[in-house]
Amino acid sequence: MSIQNHLSQGTKTVIVMVGLPARGKSTIAEQICRCDPKHSRIFNAGQKRRQLERAGTDASLELKEQIFDMTDPGCVETRDEIAMRTLVELLDWLQESDNHKIGIFDATNSTLKRRKLILSTLEERATTMPLNFVFLEVIVDSKDILEEHLYWKVRHSDDYKHLSDKDWCLSDFQSRMRQYEAVYETIDDQEISAYQKSMERPFSISILKVRNRFDQCFFYGEEAPAFIHYMLFAWRRRRFLETRRHLATLRDPREMIVRV
Repeated sequence: MSIQNHLSQGTKTVIVMVGLPARGKSTIAEQICRCDPKHSRIFNAGQKRRQLERAGTDASLELKEQIFDMTDPGCVETRDEIAMRTLVELLDWLQESDNHKIGIFDATNSTLKRRKLILSTLEERATTMPLNFVFLEVIVDSKDILEEHLYWKVRHSDDYKHLSDKDWCLSDFQSRMRQYEAVYETIDDQEISAYQKSMERPFSISILKVRNRFDQCFFYGEEAPAFIHYMLFAWRRRRFLETRRHLATLRDPREMIVRV
C-alpha cells in the first residue's frame, strides 16, 4: 500500500502520537511509515532516552533512575526535554529535503502541558515551511487487548527484552503505567481551540482518536490530510478481515469514521 498519490504537494505533515504506554502507538506509527517508507520517518522519544542513557555524556540532562516518577518535577522536566529534542530532530529532518514528507513523533504526549510545548515548537516552525498537524490518540479500554500488549512489551521492548526475570519486568512496567495513568489527560478540540486563540498565526490542527485497534475512529478539529483517510480505510478493512466481518459495503473511508 502506498500513500504517495494522497500526499499534498509541498506540504509536510507532523503526526504526534498521544496515549498511555502499551496502547499500540509505536505499532501504528510503524504502520504509517510502512505505507510510504521513502517519505516517512519515526522519531521515538523512548529511543532518544535510551541513547542518552547509554552515552552518559550529556551534562545538560540528569537521567535519574526513577525518570518515570510523575511527582518529581525534575524527572518531568527531563522527560519533556528529551521529548522536545526528539521533536526538533523530526522538524529538522522534514526541512532537509523535499522528499521528507511525514514525520511521526512517537511518545506518550499524554498531558496538556506536554502538548502545549509541542504546539509552541510547531508554531515556530510553521513560519518556515508549510505543515499539517495531526494528533493521533490511541486508546485501549479492552482488558484482553491491553493484557496482550503488556506481555508483548516485556518480551520485546528495548527496556526489557534483555532481562530474564519477566515477572519483575511486568511488575516494573505496570508501575510505570500507573504513573502515567495518574496524570493522563485525553486530548480534545477544546484544548486545541484554546491554544489556537492564543497563537499569532493560527494553523489547522486535526485530531484522530483510534480505539481498540481501529474498532472505532473519531475525528475532531480541521479536516485531516487525505492520506490519513486512505490509511484508515486500509487499516479498518484489515481489522474487519481479522474479525471476519462483512466487507461488501466498505467503499468510502468516511463511512467508518465518526466526525465529532
